[in-house]
Amino acid sequence: MRVETGHYVYIYRDSRKAIQYIGYGREHARASFHQVGSHNAGLEALIASGKFTVEMAGPFGSADVGRAVEAALISALMPKLNVAKADSRWRFRPLGVPERFAARLNKPALRREDFLGGTLGKPIAPVLFVRINEMTFEERVGYNPTNPPTDRQILERMDRSWMVGRFVDGWIADPASCPRTLVAVYGPPGSQIVIAAVHIDRRGWTRVESAGSGWQIPTRPTTDLDAHGLRGRRIARVACLSFGPNRNQIFIILNPDGSSLCGSPSSRQTR
Repeated sequence: MRVETGHYVYIYRDSRKAIQYIGYGREHARASFHQVGSHNAGLEALIASGKFTVEMAGPFGSADVGRAVEAALISALMPKLNVAKADSRWRFRPLGVPERFAARLNKPALRREDFLGGTLGKPIAPVLFVRINEMTFEERVGYNPTNPPTDRQILERMDRSWMVGRFVDGWIADPASCPRTLVAVYGPPGSQIVIAAVHIDRRGWTRVESAGSGWQIPTRPTTDLDAHGLRGRRIARVACLSFGPNRNQIFIILNPDGSSLCGSPSSRQTR
């Protein structure tokens, strides 16, 4: 059985020692081939200037490892002369949210008052916050922040099975008192992220049923899990959205007056 011993990753630096190009080669000579001729116009110009150095790491023992190192370095350092995107399996990516929402992680963390008409621009309370963790329950998959489930899987996890039965009759009698938005939260207080948000069909409680003590939340039909632009937003610790270990504590109802129900006792505030 032949054992692979090659597989190198190399970098081209400019005269200021800035990394301009990262490449992979099965043999170490691959790094020098660019100096004979390259299809990369930018790299060819750098080589023609004569103001460059080449450095190499390896051998890594297999093509997968070599490609993984190359992809991770390209995604982290974003060298100017690399044209092709690195393999998505090994790229650095935002923790907790799909890449298209990464910029939202840099926005100020949401406080409780933001859901009442603060930075979001208009009040969206009452809100039903539900805690999603890594555990999988039958067909309802857990949330992996390094490799999030599909949107369909996230919705199927967040819209069921919640112990809201004691509120249902009141919501049927007065739909305006029902939460208008279902917000899925991942992570402990201080590092919580909104992983999805959808609109609730406030008149839809007559068409859903309980499964044991858990109820499905009647959401409006959608493929967009970004109600009110919440997906990918961080939640500040001072928002005090603290969930408890029991099933009747893993959701929080935020009322328009800023008070809240359920969750852990530390999350309950009144005004």
